[in-house]
Amino acid sequence: MSCVCDISCTDINEDGHLDLIMGGNNFEFKPQYSQLDASLGHVLLGDGSMNFEWQPYTKSGFSIKEEIKHLSTLRDASGKQFVIAAINDTKPRIFALK
Repeated sequence: MSCVCDISCTDINEDGHLDLIMGGNNFEFKPQYSQLDASLGHVLLGDGSMNFEWQPYTKSGFSIKEEIKHLSTLRDASGKQFVIAAINDTKPRIFALK
């Protein structure tokens, strides 16, 4: 079991439709209640009609086992798109979108 702590909406595959990148996990529960740590993050590709298809981790390349607290997308000066994942108690991870 896990949770979603942040969602970023962006056009990952440049098909003109918004896609979703989601991240979560929560390790703040008392030991007797375990952790919400079953998520590796998720990528869902949209078709423009509010339908989304989940992408396997091996296909999307997005996989983070830690606690994701915030997701943000940005473009550099050349137009290349990146996702930055802020992770609790560690350095952020940056993923280049292809």
